[in-house]
Amino acid sequence: MAHQSHMKTVLNTVAAIAEQNNGEASVDAVSKAMMAQTRQQHKNILNTLSELYRMGKLQRPRQGVYAPAILSKKPDIREAMWRVLRMRKRVTVEDMMTMADASQIYAREWLRMLADRGVIRKIQEPGTTAIWVLVRDSVETPLDEEKAARLRDIRARKKAELTNRIEGIEKELKKVKETIAEL
Repeated sequence: MAHQSHMKTVLNTVAAIAEQNNGEASVDAVSKAMMAQTRQQHKNILNTLSELYRMGKLQRPRQGVYAPAILSKKPDIREAMWRVLRMRKRVTVEDMMTMADASQIYAREWLRMLADRGVIRKIQEPGTTAIWVLVRDSVETPLDEEKAARLRDIRARKKAELTNRIEGIEKELKKVKETIAEL
């Protein structure tokens, strides 16, 4: 059985107590649940709670009380861009950069992919910024399967290359071992 760290044990204890106590766990309750019998053991728990708070894994609603941190998952950039496009119906690359926090390169690439699929249409007059207009609205966010396949191929090639390098290193080590054995 694997040994669980003290920090993980304290975090799990806070979560268990908070689950039964309106989302909060007092320092005394945590210390009691962990069966701290000496002042030093209690102090170690306090230090661990403070460290977990600094790491962002716990909240401190008030002094002497902790609660599990509410981790807000940042939305996927594609999801954010899709929401912006559906809401505004007409967007520019700059809109995507500002509203969806996307890079210029990624926003352009994503908009081109949607244009290739016929979901949006690019309107650009000479000397003006391109405007991308939503033509076909669907509830689901369109996925870029071509890019995903390309990235899978890149990862497979890198893995094969690293495997070959490791095999070469193993052969060289075998030669070194044979040379040492001959001495």
